[in-house]
Amino acid sequence: MKNDERKAGVLSVIFCVSQMIACFAHSLTGMAVSTAIFMLILAQSASRSKLERRLRKYRHAADRRIADELNK
Repeated sequence: MKNDERKAGVLSVIFCVSQMIACFAHSLTGMAVSTAIFMLILAQSASRSKLERRLRKYRHAADRRIADELNK
């Protein structure tokens, strides 16, 4: 979990810095691009987390079935 928190912190800092640079450059395009990239990263991360949870659930269920079969 700490690794995920560290990654989230780094992404937040990168997003803030990119937004500040775009603001100082008076670039609405830069702000839009950095926001779009950040949103894509967040969506991909959420999808990956969902898939990892599903994989853990299936792995746990398979381990339970194997244990039940071995106990028979």
